Amino acid sequence: AAGILFLVAVLGLARAAYDNSKYSSGDSARRQIGAILSKAQTIDSAFSEQENREVDLKARIEKQFGYFSHRKVVPQLAHERDHFLGLLRRGCFLVLLVEGIETSQLPGFSGMA
Repeated sequence: AAGILFLVAVLGLARAAYDNSKYSSGDSARRQIGAILSKAQTIDSAFSEQENREVDLKARIEKQFGYFSHRKVVPQLAHERDHFLGLLRRGCFLVLLVEGIETSQLPGFSGMA
């Protein structure tokens, strides 16, 4: 009985030594896996930061593009300027005056027609 107990103890020690050597041989693989997981967590946190910045950036972009919300005004002003210059070239001062009074667009006049 003592011999069997001794044999089991020796086999247990041999198995522990074998498992320890096998575990130690996989140490580099565990380090690589740990490094990959660390990189993945770093990337995930950087991605989360960028997503949080996205809301602020969208608001800033909308504010900047807000200046262009009235972009049809400038071509209309150019059209009015060309019309005015055309009338001046033709000497149609009276037409311009009547046109301005009828549409109440002359500054200082409330529209007499």
